[in-house]
Amino acid sequence: MLDEHEPPFSSEPNRNGGDDGGTDETASDEDAVAAAETVVDGDLRKPIRTLGDLVVRGNIRENLRAAVGGRLQVVGWILSGSELYVAGDVEVLGGIETSNLHVDGSLSAAILDGCTVRVGQALNVQERIQDCDICVLGPVAVPDGQIVGGQIIATDFVTCETLGESPRQLQRRDSQHPRTTVVQISRSAARELFEIDLDMRISDAEAAVAQMEHLWQPLLEDEGEQQGFSEEERAELELRKKQIKQARERLAQLEQRYRTLEQHVRDRTSRSPRISIGKALYPGAEVRMWDRALRFRKTVEGPVTVSPTYQPPAEAVWGEEGA
Repeated sequence: MLDEHEPPFSSEPNRNGGDDGGTDETASDEDAVAAAETVVDGDLRKPIRTLGDLVVRGNIRENLRAAVGGRLQVVGWILSGSELYVAGDVEVLGGIETSNLHVDGSLSAAILDGCTVRVGQALNVQERIQDCDICVLGPVAVPDGQIVGGQIIATDFVTCETLGESPRQLQRRDSQHPRTTVVQISRSAARELFEIDLDMRISDAEAAVAQMEHLWQPLLEDEGEQQGFSEEERAELELRKKQIKQARERLAQLEQRYRTLEQHVRDRTSRSPRISIGKALYPGAEVRMWDRALRFRKTVEGPVTVSPTYQPPAEAVWGEEGA
């Protein structure tokens, strides 16, 4: 059962979805799936843990938690309040709204809106990233769309069509103050965020293993006491044995992920940080590189490629980060 003691494995949305794809009940022990691929025909409506791949032919409904040991593919949207941990790649044909995601592989989606996202490899978004807190150990690509509001920290290059909030967007929400849009290319900052996140996940995993072993390991080792068990009790015991094994495997995966994090970041140290904007940078946009911040006070037409040696026009100014 998914609860706070159990570790996870590593346009407008179509809110009507497809078939029922489950119920709104809390996940049962049987939701811990060991299949190579689990397919949900329609919306996912209840929490799930699986060691393999997960394919959802609909939406992931609101306020759900999913832990996927392989890749995740969602034909629809991931709706608000969801929390996802995915060990492989994630492909969302729709968008993701106000959810938390930790993806050890790459992530692709049409839209990210109001999300907190940690991505271990690359992030690709087709239309827009809006008001998100994002950290990526790799490149960020929104080649035909916009980045507006929030903060993105990446260890590699960033590309987008527009950066910041356009005058039309300001007028639409009846405001004179543009959203602050920050793009920071920093290996140290990205590593620090991932280390904090991994520390928490490892602590949770250790606590889960310790709790399950304390409750069930003595009984699992006592063959004499097991002789009087009914079939239901034996099935329950086998399930607990499987859960302990899965929790230990996940803890080992997280510890290995922590060990390789430093090397993962170091592999990119030869790359020169840059952000490429195809169309325009708007007031409120800020680019941070090497402890320096470039702030845009007026619209700058693209194409523009910002690097540490970039000479800004009068509409922008380099300053110390945090100043």
